[in-house]
Amino acid sequence: MPRNRNLNDNDEKTKLSPSNALDEDYLDVDKPLPGQNFYCISFVSPDKVLNCKEMWYYHHYQRKNVTTLQSLFTGKLDSIIAKCEDGTVDISAIISLKKSLDEACAKEICTFDEFKEKFVDFTFADEEKLNESFDKLNDFQTSVRGVKVRGVFDSKREADVRASVLQRQDPSFDVFVGQVGFWCPWNPNPQKIADIEYLNNDLNRLVKEYKANEVKKDMFYNEQKVNRQKDSHTLSAEDRLKHKEGLNKTMGEKEYMEQKISESGGIVMPSTNNPVGIINQDDVGNVQDMQDMIASIDTAAGLDNVITGLDVGSAESRAVSFETTSSVLMADDPWVQRKLQGQL
Repeated sequence: MPRNRNLNDNDEKTKLSPSNALDEDYLDVDKPLPGQNFYCISFVSPDKVLNCKEMWYYHHYQRKNVTTLQSLFTGKLDSIIAKCEDGTVDISAIISLKKSLDEACAKEICTFDEFKEKFVDFTFADEEKLNESFDKLNDFQTSVRGVKVRGVFDSKREADVRASVLQRQDPSFDVFVGQVGFWCPWNPNPQKIADIEYLNNDLNRLVKEYKANEVKKDMFYNEQKVNRQKDSHTLSAEDRLKHKEGLNKTMGEKEYMEQKISESGGIVMPSTNNPVGIINQDDVGNVQDMQDMIASIDTAAGLDNVITGLDVGSAESRAVSFETTSSVLMADDPWVQRKLQGQL
C-alpha cells in the first residue's frame, strides 16, 4: 500500500540510539533557500535484484576460472596420453602436469585486494554481455536505483497535500516528505518513520488510533509507576512513625517502673536536682533493712561477699544501679537451694 511518509532527522524513530550517537555531527545543514523548505520524493531501489546481480557476476567469474583450470588439465593430460606408444607413461610428463596445476592454483590463492582487482577487470570486460544475460533471466526487471524529486514547497502543509495527490495519481510508488538542506536516508524503512499517511482512509484512521492507544498505554504505565513509588514512600514514613512511637512508649514504661522502684525501695536514679543522688536520705531505714537481709542470707550460705556497710551519705558511698539490685533480688536463694539438696 503506497504511503506518504515524513523524512525528518528530528523524528524520534530515526534518531541514533545513545550507544551509536556521534560525538561530532559532520552532516552539515545547507543554508535555507527562500520558498524551498520541504520536498516530495520517491525511490526505486530493487535491492534484492541488485544482490542477485552481484552473485550473477561472481558466478560467471568463478565459472571462467574453473574452465581455465579444466582446459589446462585436459590439454596436458591429452598430450601425455598421445605420447604413450606401448602403454608406458613418462614420469617426467606427470611431474610437469602436477607443476602446471600447482602454478595455476597458486594464482587463484590471493589477497582480497588482488581478488577484487581481478573481479573488477572481469566485470568491466564482459559487463554488457553479463547484463544482457541477467536481464533475460529476470524478465528485464529493473536493477538500477533511482530517485525522483516530485516537488519543492515553502511549508510542510503544502508538501503533505502534494504527496497525497501524488499517491492517488501514481499509487505504485511511496511518496516521502523531507526537509531541504538536510541529509535523509536512502529509501528508508517505513516501520522506522513516524506520521505515515496511508492512501486508504480506513487503514489510515486505524493506524492513527493504534498509535494514540500506544501513547495512552505509556502514559497510564508511567502514572501507575509514580503512584506506586508514592505509596511506597508513604508506607515507609508510617512504619518509621510507628517504630518511633513504640520506642517512646517503651522508654516511658521503663522510666515509670524505675520511679516506682525508687519510691518503694529507697533507690533513686541520678537527677539534676540531686547530683549525688545515690540513696534517698529519707529512706535510710529501708536500705538498712535490705542490707541486713542480704547479709544474713550470705552468712548462712558461707559466702565471703557479705555487705558490711554502704557508708550512706559519706564520700566513700557506692552507687547502686537498678540492674545490680535487680540481679541480686532475682537470683536463686543459696540457702534454700542447699536445704533442698539436703532433703534429696
